Amino acid sequence: MPRYNPNRLYKPSRRTICTICREETKEKTSDYYPHGPRFVVADNDTRASPDRITSDGQLWYHQSCYEILASSYVTAEIPIKKKIREFYQAITPIYPVPKHQRRVHESMREGLLFSEHAKGLFEACFSQALLRRLPEEILCTILEYVGRCRYLMVLGETRRLLDQWRISCEDNYGHERASTSKHVFLTRIGYRGVSYISKISNVPFEKPSDEGFPGEMLSLPPNTRRLLVSKDHMGVRDIRPIVDGLELSADGSPWYEVLGEPNTSLNAEIEVSYNGLFLRDVWSTATDRDSKRGSWSIPCPPYVKPWNVEYIGNRARSWLHYTQLDGGVKGLTVCCWHYRNIGFHSFTRLSADYRSFVSHMKQQYSPRYLTWMYFPINAGESITDIRTLNGGTLHTYCASSGPAIVVETSLHRTVTFGAYVPPKAASSTQLGSQMGPHQSRSLLRSDDGAISGLFHNGSNPLSPYITEFGAVCDPRRARERPEQIASAEQYPYPIPLVTSDLHYDEWYMTKARLEGLISVQFCQDTTRVHYPCIGLLLHYGDGHVESLGQFRWDLIISDRIPTPIRVEISHDMVRDRFIPYIGAVETLPPFYSLGGDQWHEWKNIPQHGVIVWWTNPKMGDQIALYNS
Repeated sequence: MPRYNPNRLYKPSRRTICTICREETKEKTSDYYPHGPRFVVADNDTRASPDRITSDGQLWYHQSCYEILASSYVTAEIPIKKKIREFYQAITPIYPVPKHQRRVHESMREGLLFSEHAKGLFEACFSQALLRRLPEEILCTILEYVGRCRYLMVLGETRRLLDQWRISCEDNYGHERASTSKHVFLTRIGYRGVSYISKISNVPFEKPSDEGFPGEMLSLPPNTRRLLVSKDHMGVRDIRPIVDGLELSADGSPWYEVLGEPNTSLNAEIEVSYNGLFLRDVWSTATDRDSKRGSWSIPCPPYVKPWNVEYIGNRARSWLHYTQLDGGVKGLTVCCWHYRNIGFHSFTRLSADYRSFVSHMKQQYSPRYLTWMYFPINAGESITDIRTLNGGTLHTYCASSGPAIVVETSLHRTVTFGAYVPPKAASSTQLGSQMGPHQSRSLLRSDDGAISGLFHNGSNPLSPYITEFGAVCDPRRARERPEQIASAEQYPYPIPLVTSDLHYDEWYMTKARLEGLISVQFCQDTTRVHYPCIGLLLHYGDGHVESLGQFRWDLIISDRIPTPIRVEISHDMVRDRFIPYIGAVETLPPFYSLGGDQWHEWKNIPQHGVIVWWTNPKMGDQIALYNS
């Protein structure tokens, strides 16, 4: 299997980021940017030097950005190379930022409306004071027309942060401790429309922050048990006390971390780490810093029993995303990449959250190898068991990419999220004795309550795929148990395994019974060649729904097609190999011919048995039919 390097997946090269405007460029090898050549700050010159230096330790920036910044220093000294490097490190995110969280328009807004250094550029056109009085809708329209203007970014946000950072550098910064038994003071700094904590101390700050006040006091009631820390890619947004009987709400931060123990009073030192601009991290004691409870996507993390979690590899501090399973959830959407699970989403409707989830997955990974699995959860249906599959081998010397996650429901339905490796007994004609067994483990015990949620670290910005997955059980509700155990999946691969680049291509498998099927809907991806049908949604006479192949609700979804149906199996030639795909789905006509050619053929779908849909991002789609 290919090796997964998180830095290669997420972390962009410093050569592609301008140190001053912090904008990325798609050009990686060219010596020139669209707005001028690439330059590096020289040791003996505060101006730009045209010497090309390929060392990763150097600072790259646009020539125009440096000239804009230098022109704003009329009386003050232009920052030297060392200071620019330290400033760049201070504003570098803790982890790579998803595009929907970069908020570049807020940087444009600051330069347009509030920057004193950019004020002179607009004096002949308009007044910033009058512009700030315009309605928000008009301001947004103006910013859309302005686009990403380097003048506004450099003279506004960059210059303000650089000045604030130079003032903060006069004080020692790094690590500091503050006792929660005393008054705790903090200062804030604004960055792209978000307020961040800049410093924290038991001593009031004498120097004003960029907001114009000496700081604020962190109020800690006497019955404070723990602290809730809100944070994101830049640092800590807020610190709030957790007291008995009070449940804190979300404040818009992507991550939350709880410090302290639930049954003891908080009477310890807070140790913080900051860099002159942002408070990067905070922990209450040395044991807290070494603990592995991690950060959550919700402000009130659930209680998790040790056996309800599966770890792949070494356990480490995680960024855990929580998926609530309630009555409004209609299904689970799982995104896979290179045969591994990378994200879960509880689908309720085609909402902004769903579109954001899809967009985030596509931005973080190559869309070419993404696979979207959808598992409907019907009315009155509940998840009864969750198992993980590890350790399967496709070959004596080649392990399965795994792990896969198997979900079973009260309607005796099962689905495998992740690459499916057929059991040894089902693959005798293909792999023989080379197929190794899986190691299956249930995340639930007999006394666990109903499953109320799932969590995983697929949204962890420092992990390329899910390495921690678990279930949250509600002890107040009994878990429904099926009257019979779901049958083991015994389906061989549709074609013999193909090796390439010293690893095996694995398949995703979804299945459904055909008895009682009354209609189907297909999902069509118009962004791909030939506009293929990538999956089906199956509707049954008893009202329940199944899914085959891939299914994304933001793509084209057809109207219901009544049964009986037939599907068109088409082929495309890629690198001297036929790649099958589903070209069309239609109701079986009363008079038809099964004719076709090597590129297109029709397959009739019976009204009994089992249909299995195999998906492989590199090898296409296959449909297989079984009598039982």
